[in-house]
Amino acid sequence: MRELNIEYIDISPLLEKAAAALPTDKGTVIHGEAFSLFEAMSAVEIGNPKMDVGMLAAPKTLDQLIADGAAPADLSPEQRLEVMERLLQMEATWQTGGSLAQTVFSCLYMLRTARIAHDVCLHAYCMAVCRSCSLIRYIIMQGGVVEEEDCNIHMFGLPLNEYQPAITPSVEEVQCFLQLETAIAFCHTMVEKPEKEGHHVVWTATRDLLSAKKDMIKGMDSILRRGKPDITSALQHFSKALSTLQQKDGSVPDTKMTEGCTSTSASTSSPLNSKDGVQGEGMSKASTKSAEAAEHLGFDDSVNRNLVIPSPPRAIKVMSRLEARNYMLSLLKHLGQVLSITSVTSYEALHTFILNFSCLKAAPLSRSVAHYLLLPQSWGLPDPALASPPAQQTEQRDGTSPSTTPPADPADPADPVPEGSISPASSSPHPHPPTPAAATPDTSPSPSTDLSGSAPHFIVSNAMIATSCGIGVEEASSLGPDVMMFLEQSVIAVGNWCQAMLMNPCRTRRRLRKALGDWGNLFDHAINADFSPEFTAFMKRTGWSWPQETISGMPPPGPLGTWVERETAGSMLQHLLMGFQLELYEAKEYIMMYWYCDVLCNCQKTATKLLLDTPPPPPKQLSKAAPKLPARKSGGKKNGPSVTPPPPAASTTLQSDGPAQLAWEQRRLFLQRDMLRLERTHFMMSGCMKAMLGIKELGLVKAPQPPFNSMAQRFDQRFAAFHGAVVRPEPLTYVDFMASVDTTGFDASKLLQMASEAFTVVRQIVKHEMSSALAQQLPVDLMHLKDMDRVAGQNMLACGVLARASSQVEGAAQQPTMNVIYDFTLLQVFPALGVKSSK
Repeated sequence: MRELNIEYIDISPLLEKAAAALPTDKGTVIHGEAFSLFEAMSAVEIGNPKMDVGMLAAPKTLDQLIADGAAPADLSPEQRLEVMERLLQMEATWQTGGSLAQTVFSCLYMLRTARIAHDVCLHAYCMAVCRSCSLIRYIIMQGGVVEEEDCNIHMFGLPLNEYQPAITPSVEEVQCFLQLETAIAFCHTMVEKPEKEGHHVVWTATRDLLSAKKDMIKGMDSILRRGKPDITSALQHFSKALSTLQQKDGSVPDTKMTEGCTSTSASTSSPLNSKDGVQGEGMSKASTKSAEAAEHLGFDDSVNRNLVIPSPPRAIKVMSRLEARNYMLSLLKHLGQVLSITSVTSYEALHTFILNFSCLKAAPLSRSVAHYLLLPQSWGLPDPALASPPAQQTEQRDGTSPSTTPPADPADPADPVPEGSISPASSSPHPHPPTPAAATPDTSPSPSTDLSGSAPHFIVSNAMIATSCGIGVEEASSLGPDVMMFLEQSVIAVGNWCQAMLMNPCRTRRRLRKALGDWGNLFDHAINADFSPEFTAFMKRTGWSWPQETISGMPPPGPLGTWVERETAGSMLQHLLMGFQLELYEAKEYIMMYWYCDVLCNCQKTATKLLLDTPPPPPKQLSKAAPKLPARKSGGKKNGPSVTPPPPAASTTLQSDGPAQLAWEQRRLFLQRDMLRLERTHFMMSGCMKAMLGIKELGLVKAPQPPFNSMAQRFDQRFAAFHGAVVRPEPLTYVDFMASVDTTGFDASKLLQMASEAFTVVRQIVKHEMSSALAQQLPVDLMHLKDMDRVAGQNMLACGVLARASSQVEGAAQQPTMNVIYDFTLLQVFPALGVKSSK
């Protein structure tokens, strides 16, 4: 510090005087206009190495470290491999939340690559890592689903070039691949003719690292190909990199790729994730950090401290070699699953694909690739969210029409979105470099209005939404401005939903809540379209009948409104269920949470059944025999479900003479499968709710006592976001909840028996779903179904044990001497109940 000519002044007397003026009572809280709780939490604790940056020793510069021999230019094969392995660990740590300055560029060789130009292998690998970091940063920025807590992409003035998309390969790209090819050939030569005994193993590992890095870079380059990503080439390169890494070290176990929404591989967990691994453990002492850095040749975690803000950096824990290898294997498998999006041909298939992938807890890079491929800009097409809406405005909920505004200039992104329309969600807080779509002429057909299928079939488009709503692609463009407005707004709403589901769980839940207003506006557009003269004439002309009975004095929504209501209920349900994944609810809140989830599930089921029972006329008569659901008698909560065994699986023959027939039949099959899923989910939620009611009657769950919030206050806090945001499904109140779960006349034993019956139905539906013909026509998540069957079976046993305990203490003054355990390991949203003695 003295080199900077800084003069220090002793302020100890001032601090002592200030301390003497403070109250002596330690329980007194100081609060004023200039000093609130925020200032108190943000204050620097002088002398604490975790907060006071002045307590940290001045780090050595890069030149000093090199002069001290921290990064020798000449390395043995073992040392070279150790540096490359450590760089792999740093890359994995950076991709899961660390900063570049503390991870990848803590490598001294990365900061001065010219020093090792004579080292063919290490120089090629360092240049490849630089290229890889540039590609990853660009994909993450363009993907728009990753926040700073997921992956810190700031460069801090580090020697890293920005990736610039170009039609032809850049000089940097060509040199990178030439160096990698040269290094791989050199390693291959050294494997065949090793200098020392046992060196062939080292050179083989070095070659595999170089080969895997080359294929990963080529895969990302294929995805970012200007104008049209080459998914086939990217999949080949990622598969080759995966095979190389799996063969590199036989001691590393193969990570099993997660297939279902509820079973996640342990290898996908990040040591920087506060839920799944080790969060920052606080700043270590300088001596400990120096000793740890000395163990890894060529690395120093404080070398870039002059480039970051003058405060202690966020503490990180570098992945171990095994963790880094498993992370890379899991990343490549998830990237392979992302690239299977080419099999998606309908909205229902895309919805299922996004839901399943969002449950994998995938890495930021794979999530970014998934959303990048769904963006029209990635394929050289304009963004549908920036397309001008039709001139005709829709009527608002208050009955007034929005004021007429001049048409927006498409070149000005700051123009406001017309009132009543859905605004596209902000992609990412990170700055976005120019994309290839920016240079696309405005005369290109927009996927928002183009129904000819020029965009890839898995991108959300008017044609995809129209087909899902039962409207033929040919008829959609001639059904008037109201229908076109509805389709355009639906494209934006579904695009925002896809983006939200590909974020981290906390951000996903928040985005789903904020998007409810968009779904409410979309319902208004759907009602206008349903009752527009053009759509009414279309339904009459094609013979598409729809129920006309009134609901609460109001006409029911038509096919488009019913579709929006189903999607809105699904989004609300996902918002609530993610609270279980994030462990936001207490056991005393489970009753009302599962009750509201069950209501939303029933709303989805009713809308889906209406769409399935009143379909549009098929283009041609198809031979089909639809599988049936397990029959059950009508019965309320109090009487319990009465079921009959499911019928044998019926055959379903998928015959098609053209795209229209195929789309019609696929829609019917997806609706049938969705009915099975909703039926299974409904009984699971109903069983959990009744089990919780029985547990409450046993006195094993206590209601909150003052000064804590009452159940009515908690109800308002959990569901207040629904009121005012949506019209259908109609938001419910605490009075509705209390009336529905009134257990007067039902003891704990009866409630637990009803819950056990519901879990029995779940197992029947799962068995039927796994053996039905639908499982052969459409992909089925067998792992998820098996987990649900296992949880339902365990809950049946737990309800039986609790019911017997209730019978034994019935009429006695004592309570059962047992505790109930809620295990969300198998299913993140449904607990496996366990009973444990409290003695």
